[in-house]
Amino acid sequence: MQPKLKTVSLPGSVVQVGFVKGNTDGIVVETKIDRADAWTDAGRYFKSPVELVIPGNPQNLPRSVQVRARYVDGNTPVGQYSPVVTTATQPEG
Repeated sequence: MQPKLKTVSLPGSVVQVGFVKGNTDGIVVETKIDRADAWTDAGRYFKSPVELVIPGNPQNLPRSVQVRARYVDGNTPVGQYSPVVTTATQPEG
């Protein structure tokens, strides 16, 4: 079991993540922003699509965002991580 994600970059540094939950309760999403070494928990989501607001940087430049997810059953992550999807933010201004 492995989610397939589809991302869309929206204005305001929002990354929309679409998924199909199938027979699971939803997904747990993790992100890496720019050149981060570790994955960060972005939350559990039970409805698609998810909208992640990515914090801006001081220069108000686009940021690289990597997204991966696993299915959740109840409160427990199950299955394999999705393939990593990479996008760039669209800051306002």
